[in-house]
Amino acid sequence: GNVLATGKTVVASNFCGSFASLSPQAPYPELDVSLKFAYHVLLDLGLTPEELNYRDVSKASLSFSSGSNYTNCVHELVLGNADLCLGDFWGTPERLLLGVGFSGVYQENVFLLVPCSSK
Repeated sequence: GNVLATGKTVVASNFCGSFASLSPQAPYPELDVSLKFAYHVLLDLGLTPEELNYRDVSKASLSFSSGSNYTNCVHELVLGNADLCLGDFWGTPERLLLGVGFSGVYQENVFLLVPCSSK
């Protein structure tokens, strides 16, 4: 398994699959920029995606939030079943209430356009 300098095995929640085959040379235009960023963070930590231990989301997390794989993954962090979730997460109120800290890497502005009713 993968071991950091501290001797700790790193577990990634497998809610969206692994990106173990990702390499900087491979063409992945469809891959989210946050996963590309995570790849380089892992390298800085001395890990490669192949060294991560991927674990499926537990039944406890699946029953906690059946509507969101992202929230399920955050719940896995709270339970101690995973060390990290790979992906672009919004710090929703439900996820923030779980007590997991979110760090902004980039800001994404969302504009909602709604039709005006003509009377």
